[in-house]
Amino acid sequence: MTAGTGPGATQNVIASLLQDRYLHGYDLVFKGRLAIGTAAGTAVLPEAPQSIFRRVAVEIHHTIFGTQRIIDLPGATLFERAKLFNRHAPLTFGTPLATATGNYDIGVVLPLIFPLENVVEGQEFKTLLDAIRTSSIQIYLQMAPAADLVTPAGTTTFTWTAYGSGTGSPTLDVIQHPVNGLSHAPEMDLVLKHDRTDSLNNAVAYNNVNGLWMPVGNDVRLVGLKQYTASTNSVDVVSAALNPIVGTDNGIAQPQLLVGKTAIREYASWQAFVHETAQHFGITPDTGYAVWDFVNRGNRLDALPASTYPRTNTQWGYGGVINAAGANSQVEAFFDEILSASAYKK
Repeated sequence: MTAGTGPGATQNVIASLLQDRYLHGYDLVFKGRLAIGTAAGTAVLPEAPQSIFRRVAVEIHHTIFGTQRIIDLPGATLFERAKLFNRHAPLTFGTPLATATGNYDIGVVLPLIFPLENVVEGQEFKTLLDAIRTSSIQIYLQMAPAADLVTPAGTTTFTWTAYGSGTGSPTLDVIQHPVNGLSHAPEMDLVLKHDRTDSLNNAVAYNNVNGLWMPVGNDVRLVGLKQYTASTNSVDVVSAALNPIVGTDNGIAQPQLLVGKTAIREYASWQAFVHETAQHFGITPDTGYAVWDFVNRGNRLDALPASTYPRTNTQWGYGGVINAAGANSQVEAFFDEILSASAYKK
């Protein structure tokens, strides 16, 4: 592959994937060298180098579920998810990024996991991707420009070459994780891992949601929030994380999760939410992130039962006390929905 060389250049990569077995997921391995020339950059962005994957989507055409994007998230958010669920960040290797002119070898491993994570064994099995029931599986990668990693000065130049070399091109390996040995073809449920982005430019009052209500119809395993100031390059790229401490700080200062008019989760501060996330996962999330994991004892039956909510009069969403955080301020709400095979076959 070649990677974007200019401040605004991106590259889309599309690949067709394995279909003859059940799948646990994939690892994406990026390796390349970034040369910063002419003038030093001004800042290394907070989620570099994993932000080299600006956005990752996996789309399937399934005999039961139809066409679904089972993953559709920024690479940095997928990286953070993997860190939380495994209590250890995925592998990055090479030369630590800096703003100075010079050569920087960059290696990033990004896991893409299809089933429910950290649930009891039988329940994880039930949510493997039954690729044998798909007519196609495709992965869509929007690879980032160098300016998503290092902010350029006016005359900064970027050049991509092969890892460890001044020539060639970066490489992207796709490592597949099939599940072997199944003697029959059980029908699996399907997990969708996706997001939406909402503005934090306007104040929100206590007991009110931010943006639109969330979808009903499928049970929800988790809801994560990532609040930040977006780069001018893309709404998916973080230029600065928001981390409110007192109630008047910019951003989501007192988070709530509301079902109808009832707050089923609420905190006096963002830091209390971050603390609960760290206690649950056993590792502190990166700045700006916090997660509600309803399946907090490994039992998917504890998922938020949005599949039972009447579509006409029950709504749910996140909100709370939100202080306007200025231009380009965003919150990414990412969530896992569980699609039941038995429900979709009706």
